[in-house]
Amino acid sequence: MNNNDLKKAYLQSYIPSINAAKRIEEEIEQLRLDKMMPSVIMDDMPHAHNKTDLSDYMAKLDELINKLIAARYKRIDLYAEIFADIEKMENETEREVLTYRYLRRYSWEKICVHMGYQWAQIHRIHANALKNFNPTGVYYQLMIENEESDKDDTQ
Repeated sequence: MNNNDLKKAYLQSYIPSINAAKRIEEEIEQLRLDKMMPSVIMDDMPHAHNKTDLSDYMAKLDELINKLIAARYKRIDLYAEIFADIEKMENETEREVLTYRYLRRYSWEKICVHMGYQWAQIHRIHANALKNFNPTGVYYQLMIENEESDKDDTQ
């Protein structure tokens, strides 16, 4: 993976952390709905009473809430780190493009409209921004270490 690809992967690493938190929130909501409105089996077959222990439910809910809290902290840490790395850049336009693309998750079209530039100009600015972007965060360092260890494993 070349240097620019590694920088893009680092900038894009924020997106999975957002998605993980959303997924866990949905699981919590579904667990709460299942508890409030249990499904009824209508097959004329005898079934044992499905008296689930409230403590099992609370334990599962607690586990999911703890996962959600951890995912949110990771997301916040990663956002803060990427934001700080972007803010260190000298060129304001390059900072804007990286912020809109990777932190706010704007489409290229929306960036063009928002900033008032043509598609080709935005891509030139983006290319220069990646060239001038010098991340120093912990997550980026971990990515570099993983990349180096992968190279060592394949040799």
